[in-house]
Amino acid sequence: MRGNPNLYSAEVVARVMLGSTAEEANERLDLDQERARQAKASADKLELENALRRGEVAPMNFMSDEITQYTRQLAAFLDGLGPNMRRILPHLAETDHARVDAHLIHERSRLSTRLASASEPVETDQGSGRGAVNSTAEAIGG
Repeated sequence: MRGNPNLYSAEVVARVMLGSTAEEANERLDLDQERARQAKASADKLELENALRRGEVAPMNFMSDEITQYTRQLAAFLDGLGPNMRRILPHLAETDHARVDAHLIHERSRLSTRLASASEPVETDQGSGRGAVNSTAEAIGG
């Protein structure tokens, strides 16, 4: 730099202090940030794999299948409850049985509606785009 020999440009100062130009120092900083991000992602992945191995978490598709199977069983139970009550409690009036049936239908519908509206579709690693809650609602009949 011409003029005052005691004044230096920012680039010269950066080159002397960092051993490179300011632009190269920024590139090095970006590279360090990217390495830190990759290291964190790798550590997170390892932590998740260990949690899976210990049985602390389960894959979304497994949970979805289990919940759907359980709600299908629940729906079948609710469907059979009315006829079973007619068989077990024949002394009740038909109007009583009809009220029980109407209540069971209402509750089954309400459960299906709640499950369907409880969550938006959840993206999984498998890319199915379907959440366990939505599959469950379909199992009940929603």
